[in-house]
Amino acid sequence: MKKTKGFTLIELILTIAILALLVGVGSLRYDFLTNYQEKIEIQSVLRTINEARNASITSGYVHTVTFSRNENMVQVNKGYEVVDKLDLNKLQVLERNSFRFTTTGAPSKAGTYYILGQKKEYIITIEVATGKVNLVEKEI
Repeated sequence: MKKTKGFTLIELILTIAILALLVGVGSLRYDFLTNYQEKIEIQSVLRTINEARNASITSGYVHTVTFSRNENMVQVNKGYEVVDKLDLNKLQVLERNSFRFTTTGAPSKAGTYYILGQKKEYIITIEVATGKVNLVEKEI
């Protein structure tokens, strides 16, 4: 009696199908994780800007918010003192820009600031008189 060693065609197809399923599920989880990390990071940026505004109102000192493209970070200064620095890992600041919150909470200039994610562009706007921070997410 002759015995052959090896896999049958059915065993090979089932193995490849199972591996494809595992790779597909893994890639979906990675995409979900990246989107979640971007969302957490953009919320941190908004929180940093709002904290700078509130600190200007409560402390009576002007706070400057700077978006730095070269260092890929958002920084808050009170005079020359760095109050808060947020390094961005998943997002990319598109341009260097800065503005100040006066002691009333109004910005020195209203503006639009762009931050780029993996699949989204985040557009942050600061309203003129109130200093209210708005966020718009745009699919790329």
